[in-house]
Amino acid sequence: MSEAYGAELTSLRSPRVKAARQLAKRAMRERARLFLAEGPQAAGEALARDGVVTELFLTAAARSRHGGMAARASRQGAAVHVVSGEIMAELAQTVTPQGVLAVCRFVDVPLATLTASAPRLVVILANVRDPGNAGTVLRTADAAGAGGVIFSDASVDPYNSKCVRASRLSRVPWNFGGGPFDHQAAFWSSFWLTAVTFLKCASSAARSFGRCR
Repeated sequence: MSEAYGAELTSLRSPRVKAARQLAKRAMRERARLFLAEGPQAAGEALARDGVVTELFLTAAARSRHGGMAARASRQGAAVHVVSGEIMAELAQTVTPQGVLAVCRFVDVPLATLTASAPRLVVILANVRDPGNAGTVLRTADAAGAGGVIFSDASVDPYNSKCVRASRLSRVPWNFGGGPFDHQAAFWSSFWLTAVTFLKCASSAARSFGRCR
């Protein structure tokens, strides 16, 4: 199987490794419109959406455990790279990497697209700074049947690695960076909404969600 994916990457000077490492920085993510999904669960969720994953990095051990994931990425046209444990440690942003990391295209949607279906329930995150909380809100909103989630531009970057892991790449449509909260609120006045849930999370996302329902 290793032959199918080329020689193992062992150098930090590899252009592919260097490009992926840069995505740890928000400015580079926004410039490339790419982000990292770390771990088999996040990478697997990304692969469940055709065309989202552009590259998949795996250690030899992870390739043995998740060979089906590598094959799926390859079928979708994504480049699959086997890397050494040392390279994975440099790419990963967790203390104990699980040996799988996907480079993914941005999945957020334009605000106009999100509102086009006149969703009955929308969650707006205003000044939510903790990535774990934001990711939990995304996942909870999805489970609650919300029609969309909006991040004000003062909130955490939804493509922060911790937020991605916490959200498990929720399928709920979401938008971020649409402008200051008060500007977005004025925008919403032109749309018919049965309910809009405002979340201003000062503590945990779960507690805030419970207070605002």
